[in-house]
Amino acid sequence: MNENKNYADSYYCLARVYATRKDFARAEEYAKKVIELNPEFYDGHFCLGEIYYNLNKYKEAENEFKFVLKKFPEHANAYIGLGRLYFNQERYKEAEELFKKAISLKPNYADAHLGLAGVYAITGNIKASLDEHKKALKINPNYVDAHTGLGWILFLLGKYKEAENEFQSAKNLRADDFEIYNGLGWVYYKQYKFIEAENEFLRAKELNPDDTDAYIGLGWVYYNYYINNSMSDTHLSLSEQEFKKSISLNPNYAGAHIGLGWVYYQQEKLGDSEKNFLKAIELNPDFLDSYIGLGWLYYKWVIYDKEKITLSEKYFLKAKEICPDKSDAYIGLGWLYFRQGDLEKSKKEFLNAKELDDKNPDIYIGLGTIYEKLGDKKAANIEFEKARKLS
Repeated sequence: MNENKNYADSYYCLARVYATRKDFARAEEYAKKVIELNPEFYDGHFCLGEIYYNLNKYKEAENEFKFVLKKFPEHANAYIGLGRLYFNQERYKEAEELFKKAISLKPNYADAHLGLAGVYAITGNIKASLDEHKKALKINPNYVDAHTGLGWILFLLGKYKEAENEFQSAKNLRADDFEIYNGLGWVYYKQYKFIEAENEFLRAKELNPDDTDAYIGLGWVYYNYYINNSMSDTHLSLSEQEFKKSISLNPNYAGAHIGLGWVYYQQEKLGDSEKNFLKAIELNPDFLDSYIGLGWLYYKWVIYDKEKITLSEKYFLKAKEICPDKSDAYIGLGWLYFRQGDLEKSKKEFLNAKELDDKNPDIYIGLGTIYEKLGDKKAANIEFEKARKLS
């Protein structure tokens, strides 16, 4: 029996080695030998649970983690392992309870705080997620995933410079992680540092040529080069190429279809633009940008078909319903009602937009245009000057 246990320990070490190398198939082989030789060795079961988790064999992983907890209810890592598994299965409430249990057993366990931070982030409790990320980093200042996670939370909060610092810290600790470069790319993009964003997305693509996010990021960078700099067909073609590549890797990525929809919009391929925006809605019915895109597409299409104005209003109104605290839909409706000659209704939409985002120059351009149409040149010039200062 002791001889079996000695062999089990050796196989356990081999299983851990191959798991560290991410050779999970080989690791599984040795972990099973551990259990065969010593069925009550709970760390062997935990090791096998982690291996199954990485092989996406979730049912088998769940059984192993539960075996460990039945034998050893104080095993904090097993709660974390089971919590991660439930998180991936979108069983967020159960995952939350498991991470909290791990923390109650080991308050200074950074992995448990990071797991809980992930649950809070995906369920919309951003402040709680921010706090848990900070707790994880206080425990372990070199925790790469915590820096990366905190970077994304700060990104969502619009704190782009702070987010940049977190992603840079992560990059300094792990320079070969493509996801970190994607994070930096989006942070630079939001700060209008398009050259820096391009470099980060290119590096992410170099590290992982199958990474859809890097192609989407580059697609938007090249699209903005086209809009803000040169209006060069070369940049628009590059943008189209990147969005198409992303779709070829993942046809169900709504964001890539939205990007391609805007490219076709600029190329006057209105039918192709429509197909991509509608595809994005099919994939994600709550994606605001799809409805905004369709609103502007049909607004443009009115030149060729006046009946499209009804569809334009329909999709801007839907966008406002989905996200009433974003100014985009109000701006779209403002221009639509202006086009229809309903200046009071138009003004109301632009003023609603201003309450939500008083730093957007497009709003003041809209208001200035209305006042100009009403013959109030003084009021118009005041609005145009505000737009100029903000641009």
